[in-house]
Amino acid sequence: MELKNHPSKQPTSTIQIIAYLLLGVPASMCIGNFIAQIFVMNVSGFEGAAGFAWLTFFFIASPVIYVICLILLPILIKKSPQSLATVIGVFGLLTLIFLIMIAAMF
Repeated sequence: MELKNHPSKQPTSTIQIIAYLLLGVPASMCIGNFIAQIFVMNVSGFEGAAGFAWLTFFFIASPVIYVICLILLPILIKKSPQSLATVIGVFGLLTLIFLIMIAAMF
């Protein structure tokens, strides 16, 4: 049984891949932040153990989500390269939300 390698009809540019990788980091941090806040939602305030619980969930969720993004990159390139631009746009929006959250802290 031989697997046939069918290249995609639409080439993916290097700029799209770099944008995906760079915007994936703050996007995964934004999603990790939302997940951490959901896990510690019923805790009042972020003082003491609640703050450490939030940080723990954040430090675990963010890299896991970024690794999932790295795994999905070749799948997106191979299966549907036209959707890569949409994913980059969503990552850009999540990056903007993350920057607004960071700016609100100061």
